Amino acid sequence: MKINIFIKTILTLLLSGSFNSCILEQDKEKYKTLPPETQTGKNTFGCYVNGELFVASPGSVGWGYTHLQAAYYKTHDLLTISASAKNGFIKLDILNPKENIKQNLFGISFRDINYLFCEERNIEEVYLTKFDTINFIVSGTFKSKFQSINITQGRFDVSGLQIVDWSVE
Repeated sequence: MKINIFIKTILTLLLSGSFNSCILEQDKEKYKTLPPETQTGKNTFGCYVNGELFVASPGSVGWGYTHLQAAYYKTHDLLTISASAKNGFIKLDILNPKENIKQNLFGISFRDINYLFCEERNIEEVYLTKFDTINFIVSGTFKSKFQSINITQGRFDVSGLQIVDWSVE
């Protein structure tokens, strides 16, 4: 009996691994071009970094974390969006986020696969096309040029916006 359960468990794991690899192969096709600009929570993030395509990887990195995350720190009125891809990591910080207004990025961080790390404050622009704390969706466009990094045609559409409120009541 124990052997049958063991064999069924192994078969289930093998089959689910094969199924997941098929899904990932299909998803890889989506990430050869910039994702479209959407406002429906499609969990996309893309831009060009020094002319090279940067698109957030699909799926999870483990322990409940994904390659694309957004959090709104209500107490500080700060929105952060972070994305990781095969060629690096980008984090956007937006202070006092507002819909349909061109704003400066409060901060931007970039790290490439060679561990080049750059960070700047109060530069370039972000335009939030959707900042919905009821349905937990944030969407918009961005661009930035700092140090040796030139980011163009940036766009994001993230569902699952985390609302963090550290206020004491």
